[in-house]
Amino acid sequence: MVKKFLWEPYEADITPFLQSGSNRIELVLTNSCRNLLEPHHHLKGEV
Repeated sequence: MVKKFLWEPYEADITPFLQSGSNRIELVLTNSCRNLLEPHHHLKGEV
């Protein structure tokens, strides 16, 4: 793993991890459980 992103900017310098020739880049994207646990809305609207 190179970097975890919690906030913007979603950028990482992967130069030190690259090798000559072909390289494989894998992204693992994960969202929060907010929409999984039913719509419990905040009294003041979306926060």
